[in-house]
Amino acid sequence: MGESDSETGGTLSREWKQKTKVKEEDRVATNVRSRGESCAIMSIETLEKRLHALEREVGRLKASLANGKKTKDWRRTIGMFAGDEIMKQIDKEALQIREADRRRARRRFARRQQTKK
Repeated sequence: MGESDSETGGTLSREWKQKTKVKEEDRVATNVRSRGESCAIMSIETLEKRLHALEREVGRLKASLANGKKTKDWRRTIGMFAGDEIMKQIDKEALQIREADRRRARRRFARRQQTKK
């Protein structure tokens, strides 16, 4: 399958990496300068090869999604506890704890202000 790409943090297939590597002989050096830096332009053949490899990879990714393979994503958990009575109780108790902490912090702050006067 794919291997981890440490630079991008993603996973790319070995085939895609090999097919999209730009060989030095495929580059055409130019005298074009952009902001004082020289640029290298790829030949049309190299661009066509890379585009073809990218199209195949996109096709493979679309096919894997169509096969029902779901990727892990934190957004899938949104709404997962909607209407759950136990979760409502947990939320209610957490709110009570936060409110108690706020009251305690306000009292401590008020005491410090009084001692400074």
